[in-house]
Amino acid sequence: MANDEIKDLMEAAEQGDVIAQYNLAICYQDGDGVEENQELAFKWFLKAAEQGDSDAQYQVATCYRMGEGVAENKNESINWLIKSAEQDNANAYYGLASCYDRGYGSIKQDPAKAFELYVKSAELGQPQALNEIANCYQQGKGVERNIEKAVAFLSQAAEAGIAEAQHNLGYCYHKAVVVEQSYAMAAEWYGKAVEQGYQPAYGPLAQIYYYGKGGLSDIPRAVEIFTEAADEFDDAEAMYYLSTIYQMGRGVEKDPEKGMEWMIKSAQNGYPIALTFMGECFLDGLDGMPKDLNQAVQCFQAAAQQGERKAQQYLQQLKG
Repeated sequence: MANDEIKDLMEAAEQGDVIAQYNLAICYQDGDGVEENQELAFKWFLKAAEQGDSDAQYQVATCYRMGEGVAENKNESINWLIKSAEQDNANAYYGLASCYDRGYGSIKQDPAKAFELYVKSAELGQPQALNEIANCYQQGKGVERNIEKAVAFLSQAAEAGIAEAQHNLGYCYHKAVVVEQSYAMAAEWYGKAVEQGYQPAYGPLAQIYYYGKGGLSDIPRAVEIFTEAADEFDDAEAMYYLSTIYQMGRGVEKDPEKGMEWMIKSAQNGYPIALTFMGECFLDGLDGMPKDLNQAVQCFQAAAQQGERKAQQYLQQLKG
């Protein structure tokens, strides 16, 4: 925002213009045209909130919840959420629903009340509330369990752009939950979640391309997705897949050394199959690893603790 616009905004805010006060708060919150200052953002949100602006009231509640620009205060956060919700603010209903969902401050956990408020929030256009309603129906939380209704609300949330819902809807198509199995639809919805950087969607999308599910074989695309998951999120499973891809030369130039590098990284990040493999390497001195019984046992133990049966069998054999 230009300097002259900020100057006009400040003058209007000082004169009590509630819209100017709210917009000035946003400028301080985001550092738009002024230096970011959460304390001043809270100051102007509060002035607008005290004049009855429901969006400002919600922002004040958020500041108290997050401790941004003001000391964290759970009960003050609740008070401002209630004031905002009384004006049918969709975000405020969602915030109150979250309080009842988990228990917060003076509010005790009440799944039925949470569900009721999520519904009000969704009816007022809050897309994340659609996803929470789906979760409630899926888990039978605050409402009778109903998988069909869960998928119906999941579809609405996914269409509204909620990444978690897009991933979960992809899973429904992937595993034929309520809907007919469609790897193409699964890939489409996983892909939309990946575009938003939603980590859980990377693995299943890459695996569809890797295994060619539904005729969607695309190893280069799988490698691209696995690599992004490994680099961005330290995804141990993606690292393991990259290891096998490079060791086998499947869709890429065979590179056993690079494959081993990914295997080591996967093990270091706790992936049980990679840990078992590294245990075997240390046990028998394979793939350039020195024979080291202690290292082998540590790898097998770490994998066994995650339920990896092959590692558990190795430990039994070593004990015997």
